[in-house]
Amino acid sequence: MNGTKTTQKKIFALCGALVVTCLVYWSIQFVVLSAFARVVVDIESEYNSKVQLYYSFATGSRVAFREKDSTVMQDLPAKKRCQLQFQTNNRSFRTLRIDPGKGHGTYRIYNVRLLSFFGPEIEIDFGQQQPELTASPQTELKFDQGGFLRVKSDTDDPYIILHRELQVNNPVVQYIVPVLAGIFSFFLFCSLRFSASAFYNDLLHKTPSTGKNLAPLDGLRG
Repeated sequence: MNGTKTTQKKIFALCGALVVTCLVYWSIQFVVLSAFARVVVDIESEYNSKVQLYYSFATGSRVAFREKDSTVMQDLPAKKRCQLQFQTNNRSFRTLRIDPGKGHGTYRIYNVRLLSFFGPEIEIDFGQQQPELTASPQTELKFDQGGFLRVKSDTDDPYIILHRELQVNNPVVQYIVPVLAGIFSFFLFCSLRFSASAFYNDLLHKTPSTGKNLAPLDGLRG
């Protein structure tokens, strides 16, 4: 009897550990590895401009941007290549939008770097990569041989959206931490006294009446 109880307890502990492992894995996959402390944009403008970033946890057609999910504007002086740093305060996001200015003009974006505490930085170098992009209406994008993305806009609110899913690469955090969490939770569940739980006893030890209570019921019905 004790052997059966021990086996049942280990099965419950194993199931609980698997659930914990999956929850930790998905939390790390979609929250931790997409959390960024700051974003650095290497950019140049032909006129004095103000640059702002928007970010969203959604991807693809579901993506939407709100003012509360944006950075503080940074001043960009005319005809001067600058590396502007935007604090994103470890917010988790998978899509990034760059607003290079607040008016008509031509902009050069050389690269974008996303820095995270949970893995190596992500660098998008427009001189070497051509990621999928979406631009605002009346905005022309061109990957220039000079090693930058040329953004030529005839609108008052130009923007470009990076459709590359943003996630740092850290196998230790992504795989080993969930496994360790699962192992720890397994031994934790094994140490718990499930036998003292009414739910546990009802679930495993209570047997159906299988018709034994029908006679008293017949007596009540007369």
